[in-house]
Amino acid sequence: MNFNANTLIVLASASIYSLSALGNSDQIITENQLISEGLQPTVRIIGKPSKVSSLKERMEYYKVPAVSIAFLKDNKISWTHTVGVIDQINNRPIDANTVFQAASISKPVFASVLMKYRQDNNLNLEVDVNRLLKSWQVPAHQWSHKSDVTLRRLLSHSAGTTIHGFAGYAEGTDVPSIISLLKGVTPANSAPVIVDIEPGTQFRYSGGGTILAQLVLQDQSKTLLPELAKATLFDPLLMGHSVYSQPLEGSLKNNAAVAHNTNGVPIAGGAHTYAALAAAGLWTTPSDLLRLVSKIQLAGLGKDESFFTKKTVEEILSPQIEPMGIGFFLGGKEKVTSFSHGGSNEGYKAQLFAHTQTGDGIAIMTNSDNGSALISEILNRISEIYHWDEFKPTEKTITRLDPKLFNSILGRYKITEPFESTFVIAEKGGNFIVNNEEFIVDELFFPESSQKLFSMTDMTLELHQNKLGEVNQISFWGGIVATKVDE
Repeated sequence: MNFNANTLIVLASASIYSLSALGNSDQIITENQLISEGLQPTVRIIGKPSKVSSLKERMEYYKVPAVSIAFLKDNKISWTHTVGVIDQINNRPIDANTVFQAASISKPVFASVLMKYRQDNNLNLEVDVNRLLKSWQVPAHQWSHKSDVTLRRLLSHSAGTTIHGFAGYAEGTDVPSIISLLKGVTPANSAPVIVDIEPGTQFRYSGGGTILAQLVLQDQSKTLLPELAKATLFDPLLMGHSVYSQPLEGSLKNNAAVAHNTNGVPIAGGAHTYAALAAAGLWTTPSDLLRLVSKIQLAGLGKDESFFTKKTVEEILSPQIEPMGIGFFLGGKEKVTSFSHGGSNEGYKAQLFAHTQTGDGIAIMTNSDNGSALISEILNRISEIYHWDEFKPTEKTITRLDPKLFNSILGRYKITEPFESTFVIAEKGGNFIVNNEEFIVDELFFPESSQKLFSMTDMTLELHQNKLGEVNQISFWGGIVATKVDE
């Protein structure tokens, strides 16, 4: 990577500043303030200097009203850092107790509830869940007499169940029960949860499988998840700002971050309601998430088994099917060195990450559909400060395209599955400006090759050409395809 002299001076100064601040017990600048400066785009273009910005500048750029961060060091919450406002209308500042929707981070927290319940009670992770279910049954599938849908497989996304995620429900619309969700019947806005891959044979992320596990736990414990989570996890770990509640009710509602779209505008009607509680229905704070993480870390090291036993944590953090443990994504080459999970609900983005051995970790929560890009930049900055290996910028090279190919990329594309949408690519300054309704707004893309475009947020567009060498389709986000349409 090449830098000009000014960039090198800035980065060198930042590094010296970071080290001196971290090592001085009488520091005026605290650790949490180090991330307020020195942020850079996730993607670095080889041969061009990368702009260094403040956290507030990047929040303004991404139209993210608020970000809340908590950092774990030596298995204890070392610092918190909150910037921004609950909403852009009243401009009330957030604080460390402001709650956000955790989105899919709800899943590992739910898995922790289930594993704690299992530790203290008799709950079999290995039998077919239809033997445990009392209120509903998984429909028969072609592997019913060969491979079981078990809790272990549901918690590691290897049970072959469908439904990646759930869209939630806007204010004023009917909200389905958990069984209506599983059946895919009105008022559910998602298809039925079925088994269409042989259980135990491959990883496929399934929010549908998570709510099936929720129903099993509720049937076995004879307790609904909100009450069970409170008694089993939240109260014992002093997670006083955590609740499975959809919509949010009670005192926490007074200090809840408002959901915002990509333009920084509050979501109409407020936060969506997520009936799939175990998969997406948790409200919490970064500090509360790290209280759970700390207990997992300490028990795994055998230092504190007052809540989780070492055996339970070893099971949670043991690879079940790559890349999953039980509830968490696992990291590490030869052995597990980290566990993590991200979250994405309408108007909220979040990330939880922790190391297994060193006692450090981080939780970041935002109230914006653009939060993921900002979170990536924060994680890169954290890695720079604390010398983590997991989060590094991506280096790209801009390629010059043949004019005919360049022009064939321009135009309007139609997406039909898994949702209907329009994708527009136009020219700007010799590169591409992309819009996809409310999902991608005026984002600049650069050619990496004749088959790929990239953005500074590390999004990639795959280009597909017809027999004439003209681009007629693009794919992105794990295989969503948009086909070119006539103007």
